[in-house]
Parts: sequence; C-alpha cells; structure tokens
Amino acid sequence: MANIKGNIKTCKCLSIGLVFTNIVLLLCTFAITLAWFLQRQKFEPKEHSLLTCLPSASDSKDCFSRVDDLCCSNLTLSDSIKHNTKKRYEEQTNEENTHLAQHCLSSPGNITAARVVGIDKDIAPTAILQWRQNNHGGFLNEVKYLSGRFVIEKNGYYFIYSQVTFIEHSVNEHDKLSHSIYRQTPLNNEKLVESVRSHCRLQTGESDSSRFVGSVFLLNKGDEIYVHVTDPTKVSRAEHANYFGLHII
Repeated sequence: MANIKGNIKTCKCLSIGLVFTNIVLLLCTFAITLAWFLQRQKFEPKEHSLLTCLPSASDSKDCFSRVDDLCCSNLTLSDSIKHNTKKRYEEQTNEENTHLAQHCLSSPGNITAARVVGIDKDIAPTAILQWRQNNHGGFLNEVKYLSGRFVIEKNGYYFIYSQVTFIEHSVNEHDKLSHSIYRQTPLNNEKLVESVRSHCRLQTGESDSSRFVGSVFLLNKGDEIYVHVTDPTKVSRAEHANYFGLHII
C-alpha cells in the first residue's frame, strides 16, 4: 500500500510538472511571437517609403514633401518613369520640329512664308495670341498678318508651326494648358493641331515649359491661321520664348 501511495504521489508531481512546463512553453512561444511582431512593425515600410524619392530640380523649391528627412514625391516609380520618358520624347520631338522649321525658313528663293516672334506686350492677353510684327527673326512674304492671324494669299500645302512657353505658378494637376493652331474659313473654324499639358505633380512654385506643334496642311486663299491658348495669362512675355510661322512646300 505504501508503494502504491508513493507511486500516485509521484504521478501527481509529474503531472503538475508537465502542466507547468507546458504553461512555460506557451508563455515563451507567446513572448517570441510578440517580439517578432513588434520587430516587424518597427521595420514595416511607412507610406512615404513606398513612394519614389527623386532629386529636386532646385534646392530652393519645395517641390517635394519631406518626411523623416526623406525627399519623396507622391508619384510611384512607374508614374515617374512614364513622366520622364514622355518628357524626353516631347523634348526630342520639339527639337526635330524646330530644326525642320528653321530649314524651311532658310530655303532659298522668293518663297511664300511668314514668321512672327514674340508676344505683343502692348496688347492685353487674349486667347488668340497677338504677335510682334517687326521683331528680330520675323518676316512676311506673300502672306498677310492681321490681328494675330496669317491670311493666306496662295493655295498650297503649308508646314505650319508654333512654339508657346507657359509660366506656371500653381500645382493643381487638374489644370490643363492647351496650345492649338486653328484655321478659320468663311464656313467654319477648325482646329488643326493641339498640344495639351497637365501640371506635373512634382511641380510647385514658378516654372516654365515650351510646347512646339507643327504639321502640314492644305490651305486655300483667304484662310486665316492663328494660335489659341487656354490661359493667355500664363504665356511667357520673354523676347524669343514664343513664335508662329508657316511655309509653303
């Protein structure tokens, strides 16, 4: 009987020991899990760390929001790549079109062509741009100029081109700056070519951007060609920032 009682007592002690051991193991497991979770939270990427960190074009401009000494934009990496690729393509296209326009202007002979350079500062800004007629680089040859418009005097295919430089102050990305060339005839008013630019989300403060448009169109005698912008108050008044021309081909 004494042996049986001793065995029962030993079993009870072992059971209590096992229960205590299991409790300790559970507590250790919980502590390890909690420590792992807290460590993961510590290194979890913050919202701004998921954004693209890009160098500012000018250290004096607050074109980025600084959080924890990081200069990050609100563009994702893919958005940034698309934006920069599009910008580079437009710059290269503008250069090629500008070279084409210069080549047309340098063609020999008494050709039908016209070019005006610079906005007329003596006239209040209007949607139909008003140009300086006697500025350096401008000329008229078998084409009339009247109140911002070229009046065609000879039927034919013309290469028409224009560059407009916008000065932008706001950061409202929903605002769009449109630069278009129109043809007005006795029957209708037709948009020939257009360049539309929305505000870059990286941009704040004042900046400028030049937009070039150009293409070939069949024009008839009496057609009036002019440049139209959506916001004339944002057009640069710099000497050679804007020009408008055409050349028969």
